[in-house]
Amino acid sequence: MKVSVKVYGAELPQLLGRVFTVEIETGSTLHDLIDKLERQIREKHGWAPRISSPNFNVLLNSKQAFTFKDETLYNGDIITILSPIGGG
Repeated sequence: MKVSVKVYGAELPQLLGRVFTVEIETGSTLHDLIDKLERQIREKHGWAPRISSPNFNVLLNSKQAFTFKDETLYNGDIITILSPIGGG
């Protein structure tokens, strides 16, 4: 099954890309996808930001996703990741 991922912010789009499609197994959760993306970054760059941390906002089909573990993904879902841009 395929889901679309859109990434916005300062550093994360440079590590992952801005818009791309990810193939995942049927029944995968949002947490599974985030783990997969973090692994891909770690393998390529030697480190990875924790996308599941509160510093990142993750939306599933334009709705805020507060719990990563319980959100089952479906073919065609759109996941938007907003990484931190700056500090105060």
